[in-house]
Amino acid sequence: MAVQLSDSTYSEITALSKQGDDLVKAGELEAGKHKYVEALRLLPENHREWEAATWLYVAIGDVHFRMNNYDKAFKCFFNAVQPEGDGQPLYSSSARTVVL
Repeated sequence: MAVQLSDSTYSEITALSKQGDDLVKAGELEAGKHKYVEALRLLPENHREWEAATWLYVAIGDVHFRMNNYDKAFKCFFNAVQPEGDGQPLYSSSARTVVL
């Protein structure tokens, strides 16, 4: 059985991600990115082993892409698509555009 995040940690991560989404939708890209990074920092060591890291890296990469920070976007998308453990890589449309 796979190890899961505690309910409180998962709830905090999803709340921060939602705040980041709302800020990005409002055009506050930098503030939204900070919420995603804050959420990413809540993950335990070896954070890429957690599913949440995948969608947080994609969200951060999308922000960098929209800000024309293509090098940073690439690094985020690259981190998002790297399978860890028994996980499968996830590809967003932006990640496919940049990585592939």
